[in-house]
Amino acid sequence: PIRAVMDDAIIPPSVDIPVVVTSAASEITKNSAVVGGNVVSDGGLEVTERGVYYSMSANPIETGTKVECGSGLGEFTGNLTDLQTGATYYVRAYARNRFGVAYGEEVSFVCEALPTITTTQPTNVSYTSATIGGNVTDDGGLEVTERGVVYGTNQKPTTADSKVANGSGLGQFTCNFTDLQDGMTYYARAYAVNAKGTAYGEEVSFTTKQQFVPTIVTTQPTNVAYNSATVGGNVTNDGGAEVTERGMVYGTSQNPTTEDGKVASGSGLGEFTCDLTALQDGVTYYARAYAINAKGTAYGEEVSFTTDKAPLTFTVNGVSFTMIAVQGGTFTMGAMEGDELAHDNEKPAHEVNLTYDYYIGQTEVTQALWQAVMGNNPSTMIGDNLPVNNVLWEDADAFTKRLSLLTGCSFHLPTEAEWEFAARGGNKS
Repeated sequence: PIRAVMDDAIIPPSVDIPVVVTSAASEITKNSAVVGGNVVSDGGLEVTERGVYYSMSANPIETGTKVECGSGLGEFTGNLTDLQTGATYYVRAYARNRFGVAYGEEVSFVCEALPTITTTQPTNVSYTSATIGGNVTDDGGLEVTERGVVYGTNQKPTTADSKVANGSGLGQFTCNFTDLQDGMTYYARAYAVNAKGTAYGEEVSFTTKQQFVPTIVTTQPTNVAYNSATVGGNVTNDGGAEVTERGMVYGTSQNPTTEDGKVASGSGLGEFTCDLTALQDGVTYYARAYAINAKGTAYGEEVSFTTDKAPLTFTVNGVSFTMIAVQGGTFTMGAMEGDELAHDNEKPAHEVNLTYDYYIGQTEVTQALWQAVMGNNPSTMIGDNLPVNNVLWEDADAFTKRLSLLTGCSFHLPTEAEWEFAARGGNKS
């Protein structure tokens, strides 16, 4: 009789086929993918071969192609190339030892991918706008139904943030961003959408230019009268935003604002003037030019002016006369050297300082006024509106004293300095 004998060194007791798990496909494109598996047990014998079977039909072991991926325990991968775009592939991992072949579960994937897109660098960056675009270089095997740029103030923006769409399909495109905040850093990525999902290009960033309040200067007051004056300004820089209003603010307290009195004068850059009216006479006013843009209100330097005192009109016994205010000041009194018509007592010219304000008659004293005050008319050339004449200094002095009694105000004959200063135009000369 013959008996078979098994060598224990060849096949140890308690052996089995390996245990292998199929991994999900990864890095799927329209014509490639990465597949693989994991040999978690060798069954007690060395795993001499491992890999995958794949096919466009289910149960790829029978109909598919084998891709060997080494030997032994552990994870493994294999690259599948030249696949058919849009096709469904089925994959099973396998592992072989001397006892037999084990197969993992079947997995499948579709040879479709997200689009491939790049982001272009920002251009035309201004205070509130910028231009960014992208280039869809591959549709991933599926129609690109939307493309554009997403952006925001946080990194890695998505379509859930702000976005600007621009068409569909392959190719280059640009997007214009508006209504941005000035002086702000934005992050942007081009995006493209197909049936597989949304792909993003690399992230770029840009910072919009900083806007400021306008730059404005205040011009010196002119044409100052007892109830009006002219002031103005010059908007030399709009600060990067449109100047929507400009003008003058003024008041009787320093540092006036738009909450005080103001006179608007247009918009934009450049010079302008404003006429201030209905002012109080003899009052000091403070004024500043102002300009408004989206960043706020800017003010020029402060200037001040004092309105003239208003003329005073008196009526005595039915005859009216007007006194004009003269603001005190410093002037050169007397005749200059070389003035051949001047008398010796008018020289030399010298500086005189009138430290007070006063009123002087708008006209010479008329005969009508003299008659109303003194009760007589000594003039030789008669006429109510003609200047009174043929009077002595003592008569004129008596006239001013009586006029003071009749009006309740203090009148006197002008001094030489008061007369010459007023005749020269006072401090407006």
